[in-house]
Amino acid sequence: MKMKRNVVIKLFLLCAVLFAVSCSKSKTGEETTTPKTENKEVPVDKPFINIKVKNYPDATVKIDDVNRKIVISFAHPVQLKKMSLDFQLAGKVRLNTAQSTFDLLAPYSLNINNNTHQQKYTITGEVKAADYSGWTEDASFGELPTHIKLFKNISMQGKAGIAYFALVDLAKDPKFNVIGGASGVKTPSLFYEQLPAAQKPTILINSGYFTYSDVQGMYGVSLLIQEGTTVRHNTTSTDRLGKTYYMTRSAIGMERNGALEINWVYTDGINAPTYAYPAPAANIEGETPLSKPSLVFPANGRIWNAYMASGAGPIAAKDGKVVPFEKMKQELITGDGSANRPRSAVGLTSDNKMIVYVNQGNGFDGLGGYTWEEVGRELVKLGCYDVLHFDGGGSSCMLINGKPLIKGGEVDTPSAPNPNGAKQRAVATVVTIN
Repeated sequence: MKMKRNVVIKLFLLCAVLFAVSCSKSKTGEETTTPKTENKEVPVDKPFINIKVKNYPDATVKIDDVNRKIVISFAHPVQLKKMSLDFQLAGKVRLNTAQSTFDLLAPYSLNINNNTHQQKYTITGEVKAADYSGWTEDASFGELPTHIKLFKNISMQGKAGIAYFALVDLAKDPKFNVIGGASGVKTPSLFYEQLPAAQKPTILINSGYFTYSDVQGMYGVSLLIQEGTTVRHNTTSTDRLGKTYYMTRSAIGMERNGALEINWVYTDGINAPTYAYPAPAANIEGETPLSKPSLVFPANGRIWNAYMASGAGPIAAKDGKVVPFEKMKQELITGDGSANRPRSAVGLTSDNKMIVYVNQGNGFDGLGGYTWEEVGRELVKLGCYDVLHFDGGGSSCMLINGKPLIKGGEVDTPSAPNPNGAKQRAVATVVTIN
């Protein structure tokens, strides 16, 4: 009986020990188990390591990560509508867009994925304000549509003169047109008079160059594209000092989407594509001619599918900087751009406007006029990033509501009988804006 009692006690103690061990393991397990947590990464404080403006390397970029703002500043006019940006991003930061070209005419909202967190930054472009000093609005040529204003200056670039420019708001979708044909010339006033009343433009200005041959008579030698069809191309080559040079002259054109561009161009025949370049072939008269232009020469060429275009030249300003006279000469245009002469020109501004410019000269009212560079400097001052010269001298003529703005024309000295100073010179092409 005593032995049975001992066995029971031992079994009881063994059960107690096993229960205690079991409880101990259970308690230990509860203390060492880590609760599950959500695996969410923390966003980085500075998601942008660097931002470069590829088409304007001299831009200043400031990144404000606290207020999530990016400000890109320029000391000269630029094409805000087409900013090519290169983003260097931190860690796992990603842009929520594949685009690399941005329209900064208005603040742009850029969405990023910052380590699984969605964030929005605002990009703003800031350009030095246009300087209209010396220019006054002129209302003496009749009523103008609300998207066009006319200005006059009588003392430009430190010299007495008479100059006008029409300011056209491109945001209002004005009608840009180029009028002319494969051959023949007309005075600007005759171009205007022969248009139907409903098509008469507010602005009409001479544009391309022309010449004469016994076979063709007077005919244009500058690019003319109308509704996507090349009617004429810029002269492809010229012989100077016994050498043949292929020329990359310049043009202004409108694409099918309404965008306007000023480019150096080359077209090798009426049925060939027109190539556009960011710089001309650097031909220098008297030196060895450069290769024939193509898609790969000069560098970074592209096919330009302009809908409307007029050639002329030279380009007086590119990317907000005046083109030096020696570089303008690379277009191999006959004429002295360093002389004081009447000038016609067009420019595109940072705030999406177009400037159409003309000045008097050739001795009318005792005024000589201005040089290529002086016109380029003035239009850059007015906010133009690109500036193109049209044919100048006696060809310069601009009409507002059919009325000539300046005296000038066929003769190079004042002519008393004509109230406008001289007979208008017939030209091959004109640009019109409504």
